Amino acid sequence: MRERDIPYTAVSTPSGILWEWLVMPQGLSNAPATFNRCVTNLLRPVRNFEPSYFDDIFVHSRAMDGKTDVEVH
Repeated sequence: MRERDIPYTAVSTPSGILWEWLVMPQGLSNAPATFNRCVTNLLRPVRNFEPSYFDDIFVHSRAMDGKTDVEVH
């Protein structure tokens, strides 16, 4: 892990302790790409109005006849 990226890995525990990962946790490699592929595969059925980018999910809809694509689907 790059030194400058370590602060972005910080997580807080319920007791208030702050942890920063110095290496990819649990020995994972290529984890961000694997996670993104998993999210993409899970959302494939609703891909026409719900694309994803890593851990962000964007819901787009256009109202037609008073109903949105989300409501119709």
